Amino acid sequence: MKNLLILFCSLLLSGVFGETDDGNMSVKEGDSVTLKIKPQDINRAEDLRWRFNDTIIAKIDLEGKDKPPVYPDEKRFRDRLKLERENGSLTITHITSEHSGVYQLEIRRSQSTYKTFRVSVIAITEPSQMSHWMITGPVLAVAVVLLLVGVLYVIYKRYKKRDEMLEYGKKVKKKKMRLPYI
Repeated sequence: MKNLLILFCSLLLSGVFGETDDGNMSVKEGDSVTLKIKPQDINRAEDLRWRFNDTIIAKIDLEGKDKPPVYPDEKRFRDRLKLERENGSLTITHITSEHSGVYQLEIRRSQSTYKTFRVSVIAITEPSQMSHWMITGPVLAVAVVLLLVGVLYVIYKRYKKRDEMLEYGKKVKKKKMRLPYI
């Protein structure tokens, strides 16, 4: 009984009973990603069915050599999918955040097998429309204008004080001239 339990657990852990996690992928928004399959994985397969969150998005009949791949989900993946007949790999172009999720390949033959991929799409944030200098420039311009006004004010006060001193000097000189000599 103990040996049977160990055999059951080892078969379960090795993936014989169904799904195996074949990859976690992170992709930047706008890039392309290829969910790769080894050619030997699809030997003797009748057809392939790719699913995204349990919805068939691409399928191909491998026995009908002239039949092209079919893409039933036209809305979400419009013109973004390419299914390779030779190896079963699925390429998603111009990926967006709505394409994040679980992708599963069903390899159909006498006994179906599954390959599972988890794709995470990293959203790229747009840089702010205002650059650093669009903010710093006006602040710098205001600072320069204020500095210039301050310098002009100091110069004006000095000249005014000088003029007042000259006027005062002239008044004193006139007073001295009016005084009689003793």
